[in-house]
Amino acid sequence: AFLIYDTLGVQPDASSSEIKKAYYQLARRLHPDKNPGNPAAKQNFQRVGEAYQVLSNDDLRAQYDRAGKEALGGHQFLDATTFFAILFGSEQFEVFIGELQLAMLFSADSTELTEPQLAHRQRKREVLCAVALADLLAPYVAGDEAEFVADMGDLARRLVQSSFGDVLVYTIGRIYLGKADEYLGEGVFGSFASGAAKLRSSGHTATAAFKAARAGMRTYSVVKSLERSIEKENGGGQSAYMAGQMQQSGAMALMLESAWHVSVLDIESTLAKVCNRVLTDAGVDEYQRRRRATALRSVGNIFCEHGSADTDLDFGSQLQAAMQNVEMAMQAKTTNES
Repeated sequence: AFLIYDTLGVQPDASSSEIKKAYYQLARRLHPDKNPGNPAAKQNFQRVGEAYQVLSNDDLRAQYDRAGKEALGGHQFLDATTFFAILFGSEQFEVFIGELQLAMLFSADSTELTEPQLAHRQRKREVLCAVALADLLAPYVAGDEAEFVADMGDLARRLVQSSFGDVLVYTIGRIYLGKADEYLGEGVFGSFASGAAKLRSSGHTATAAFKAARAGMRTYSVVKSLERSIEKENGGGQSAYMAGQMQQSGAMALMLESAWHVSVLDIESTLAKVCNRVLTDAGVDEYQRRRRATALRSVGNIFCEHGSADTDLDFGSQLQAAMQNVEMAMQAKTTNES
């Protein structure tokens, strides 16, 4: 039997917080990045992702509870690796960006995290990332510049191979570059250069916030539009079924777009604070802090060169593909019934 609840190891009456916590823990353990060359782990990771996509959607969960797996025949599941990467980031990037706030919320106990608890975890995240960043820059600070540049190029090439890796690499590089330029502003035009870097950084943050808000509005708009379509069909016929499937697939794709932009905003804010910690560290002298800034600029340039801006992400195509799959499923359903 296809038992989605068993896949996540939860009871049929599990709360949404219990479901999301179980998914997060299983997905982290089964993630392909942690199990290279293990096809079984990859298959289980996909199953866990699909199970969560069903149980996190109230309508899909109700359909499954009523009719079992047959109720999911027309549903288009998103690739589990992509789903996890958008929500939580890639495992390979955790040393750079730490645990995303979305992941913190998913990994929380059944009682929601309070704001002070979330703030404490965020500060701990920033400190851990700052320690890791200082360690990353240490070879350059010590004088091994050529080897450092070569190693960072190799690292960037590896990182871009993961899901959304090219965009994450670019995002990290852009923040590193901006903070390094802000710190290294010097000479006659030093204060101007530093101020320009701050403006660029704040401009990118404002853009990310706007994208997050816009994606959220699009999600709401599409879902409400599809709900009206279903109502017009009076709950019957193929058009109502089609609209229902479009609502499920479309809302999921748009939810992921919203989650992506929220995560980018989280990453930008966190990395700015991480860089500030590294570049204002009173435990090292001014010479070493400037060496760190120069190394940070080098990493930023390398990462930006190997990465891609998130303008290259086409969520519209992903959504269109999902809709096409729904249409094909409907055609197949009609053929089988005739």
